Amino acid sequence: LGLTHCKDTIVGDGTIRGVSGGEKKRVTTAELLVTPAMVLALDEISTGLDAAATFDIIRALKNACNTLKSTVVVSLLQPPPDVLKLFDDLVVLGQGGNLVYHGPTSEAERYFTQELGFQCPSHIDFGDFLVDVCTDDASLYFRDEAGRPGKPPSSIEMAERYKRSAMFNNYIRPRFAQAHAAGADPSTNRILGEPYNKPFGAATFTLFVLCFKRHIRGLLKDPIILRQRVGQSTIQSIMLGTIFWK
Repeated sequence: LGLTHCKDTIVGDGTIRGVSGGEKKRVTTAELLVTPAMVLALDEISTGLDAAATFDIIRALKNACNTLKSTVVVSLLQPPPDVLKLFDDLVVLGQGGNLVYHGPTSEAERYFTQELGFQCPSHIDFGDFLVDVCTDDASLYFRDEAGRPGKPPSSIEMAERYKRSAMFNNYIRPRFAQAHAAGADPSTNRILGEPYNKPFGAATFTLFVLCFKRHIRGLLKDPIILRQRVGQSTIQSIMLGTIFWK
């Protein structure tokens, strides 16, 4: 994730200057990757980052996904073409949350062109094109069977076409059936062995002790900041105490 050069730098917060904004997001991503979670859901992780930083993060997530055999779900706003190509599957939601497309990234352009009648110009990034076809600007890219501009299908109509498409019935539906069978099998889904009244894997006291130790360890890692905070709290206490001095 490109964090070697700042391994001895504190992350920082609103009062303490630390690493940059892009490095903070990479630290957060690294924290998620070291957990044993099989599914990671990341929302708008590219906000405030340049294209190079976004590419590095998504590439690291893809490598971790292939190595650990896990699933990573990422939502991005108009990703660059090189970032979009890193994804195996693509989900496009239209207005109202209608599922317009879910399938391989490599087949997305063919689907929107042959199945729905949209044409992506060569000077438009494919990510921008996917965003526009789900908005009122869809008419700019739609062509009828004669190649003339026409009225594009709405998000609801595109969602209904997708449910009837070969992409959904031959690619997505079998995967849903496979996932359902694996989730219903106790040998592949360890959650089925847990009681329904056990929301967490550890007891409340155990979680409290672990969080307390983590907080203390974080404080002791930077004794200078710790002494400053103690001194600041002491001075503030004395100043407030003098208000009620008699």
